[in-house]
Amino acid sequence: MIVRPNGAETRLISQHDHARMAGTLARRWSGGGRVPASPPALCDAVFYAVDNHDVGWCDPDAVPRYDAETRYPLSFFGTTAEEAIDVWGEGIGFCAAFGPFSGYLVSAHFCGLAEAGMGGAPSSELGHLRRFIDAERSRQRGLLGEFSPEETAAKEDMSLLLRTCDTLSLIACRAPEITPPEGAAHYLARSGLRIRPVAGDGIEVAPWPFDVDRLEVKFPGLTLPGGPIRDAEGLEEALERAEPALYVSRITPMKA
Repeated sequence: MIVRPNGAETRLISQHDHARMAGTLARRWSGGGRVPASPPALCDAVFYAVDNHDVGWCDPDAVPRYDAETRYPLSFFGTTAEEAIDVWGEGIGFCAAFGPFSGYLVSAHFCGLAEAGMGGAPSSELGHLRRFIDAERSRQRGLLGEFSPEETAAKEDMSLLLRTCDTLSLIACRAPEITPPEGAAHYLARSGLRIRPVAGDGIEVAPWPFDVDRLEVKFPGLTLPGGPIRDAEGLEEALERAEPALYVSRITPMKA
């Protein structure tokens, strides 16, 4: 769950809905920075992977948990490594059932997250992350044996496309853990893009990577009334009063 405190309300956006927005971005991607568009022959596999890489979060997100430390619903950033690994594994298996290239892209994506997470993880979680990475590297070697030559040539570029669209989608959702301050330009080193959150939940991007002049993305969520929540019982009460919502983010070329 993406949890965004927003003044007198709190916005909840499921991981799967965020991933589907990332899929929308991938479909409009024409190439920008270091990230090329998907080759036409690979679009089905690539878009399936981007759309569904977070499908493992559907069950946890259906029953938001209380986070006593933040006094908000538990963000996916607050889950343990063991919990995340179970969820990642479900998403990898789901996409691998569609095809080896889709499974490979999602496996590589979550391996990258696990490797990044090892830097700040408590020692009790390092073993879980290492075992996950080792198992997924083995899975990836098996999947590679089923690739076409075009898939083999594109695997690194398409892994980067998934990662980039995933990051842009999280920022469009205003995931507070990774969104730069409004008005501050931020460089996404691996993609070669610069992004800047702006007023009205917008994002400016350079160089412009999409096949339209501007892009408006809409995504569903829940709006909880009020700010911090006193306890788990208070979360249940807030969820009972929550209203379905349709949020909008506008993505435009970065102004000088």
